[in-house]
Amino acid sequence: MKRVLVVDDYAYLRNTIMEILISCGYDVLTAEDGQIGIELAERNLPDLILCDVNMPEKNGYELMLALSQNPCTAQIPIIMLTGDVDPRRSGYNLQDNFKDTIEKPFEAGTLISTVDRYVNGA
Repeated sequence: MKRVLVVDDYAYLRNTIMEILISCGYDVLTAEDGQIGIELAERNLPDLILCDVNMPEKNGYELMLALSQNPCTAQIPIIMLTGDVDPRRSGYNLQDNFKDTIEKPFEAGTLISTVDRYVNGA
């Protein structure tokens, strides 16, 4: 079973994403901020990380940078969740582990197809 880590400071969104992904057969871990997300990623080595851009503690960029500097987590693909400007224009794409963005609000179908593309190569 493929494992996805969802990192977002809004519990409702975290839980909604978790429910959608579990219904599609994914094992899902969740974290409410970037620091906890880093710790979970290092301990559990998920197949993919969905990460909000703006969060307390460590934001999405700081999470991505920290994981890219750890040889054990550097290759985990990260998809940024954002309601802001396209992170690709903010330098996020300079990190090898940055793969894509999903703009908030999003539909379940968009979430599933994007996750499937990076986890299963679908």
